[in-house]
Amino acid sequence: MHAIVHAADIQDRDGGAFVMATMFGLYQFLMKLYADGGYQGPLFRRAVAEIMARVNVEIKRSDHAEGFVVHPKRW
Repeated sequence: MHAIVHAADIQDRDGGAFVMATMFGLYQFLMKLYADGGYQGPLFRRAVAEIMARVNVEIKRSDHAEGFVVHPKRW
């Protein structure tokens, strides 16, 4: 697909809204976004809802995992 590089002082969830606007605008067939815990929070969810209401965001967290854990889906 493509990559977007931004300054290191921009949090993932803040830069993520820009990525969503460009990537899901180019690839309108995408319906689901898998993201790690850095993208959780109400500001990112609100930005996603405004930019691409049809996209379902699934946050993958491993805070409670101890050791190696097999996940059913990887990104």
